[in-house]
Amino acid sequence: MKDLILMITTLAMFLFGYVIARRVDMMMENNLKMLEKEQLPNKHLLKIAAETPMLLNAVAAALEYCTDTNADIEFAVSSGKCGKLLRNLSDGTADLVLLSEKSALENKQNFEFIRLSCIQQTDATEVFGLKVHSLDDNQDVYLLWNKEIPSHARDWFVLALKNSFCMAKCS
Repeated sequence: MKDLILMITTLAMFLFGYVIARRVDMMMENNLKMLEKEQLPNKHLLKIAAETPMLLNAVAAALEYCTDTNADIEFAVSSGKCGKLLRNLSDGTADLVLLSEKSALENKQNFEFIRLSCIQQTDATEVFGLKVHSLDDNQDVYLLWNKEIPSHARDWFVLALKNSFCMAKCS
């Protein structure tokens, strides 16, 4: 009889220990999940596409400003032909597009754009680690975005770009 009571007591203690260990394990998993959610950075990827890498020089100051002041914005830069860039802008594959020709903007009602006047520098510009000389004297660059696709990071970048051009004109 003593053996039976001892076995039942031992079994009850093991079951109680298992239940407690299971609850502690579930609590630890929930805490870990909550910590991972809090520690995940809220990175925003801003995809910028340009007709030529030289056009990226027009927004270089704004890119620098954005990376210095807002660490949660990352940039992906690409280049390609005008038609492909406009298609990427339409379907949301690109957030911003830099073009050198205003004629490509006609019949594009869902796009907004700003014109950036860029005065040609006399020395070579470094793009992606290469020195590039432009043959144009003055070049207007058109920055386009799809107004139907909302993007906080894009709007913040456009505002920073407008501010940097305003500061450059005012000083």
